[in-house]
Amino acid sequence: MKYLLLLVLGVLIISGCEGDTVPKLKPVEQDPIETPADPPADPPPEDNLDLIENVSENLTKNESGNLTGNDSLNLSDDPRINEINIVARRFSFEPDLITVKVGDKVVLSLRSIDVQHGISIPDFGVNLVASPGQEDSTEFIADKVGQFPFRCSVFCGDGHDSMSGMFVVE
Repeated sequence: MKYLLLLVLGVLIISGCEGDTVPKLKPVEQDPIETPADPPADPPPEDNLDLIENVSENLTKNESGNLTGNDSLNLSDDPRINEINIVARRFSFEPDLITVKVGDKVVLSLRSIDVQHGISIPDFGVNLVASPGQEDSTEFIADKVGQFPFRCSVFCGDGHDSMSGMFVVE
């Protein structure tokens, strides 16, 4: 009888373990994790490129070897642009008086109508030469206040010495 009781008990234990007593778990569906998109990179501001070029053109080394800039330089975000067309003929420039504001970007063009002429404005490093019927041009920043004489830099005849003008920066 002991054996029978043990046998019944064993069968009950074994039969109890065969059933699915642990419920199956269903996988939980989740929305995919959204990662914030990287903000678009700002394109480099084109206006500042001119500003950087203007600043670097006006840097000089002081006695200590350090870079310094001109205090009178106008570093506004919107520098004025002055396009100046000069006609050179024996023995005059038209116009012979040019006035701009400090910090302005100057686009200077020289056109000769008779013989080869030049224009030199040493304080701004300008020296243009134009043959008859041709044009030469340059750009610079008017970074100094004052009156700056200019003259013809190519000998053009007997009146060459009187061929001059004035570049004024206010």
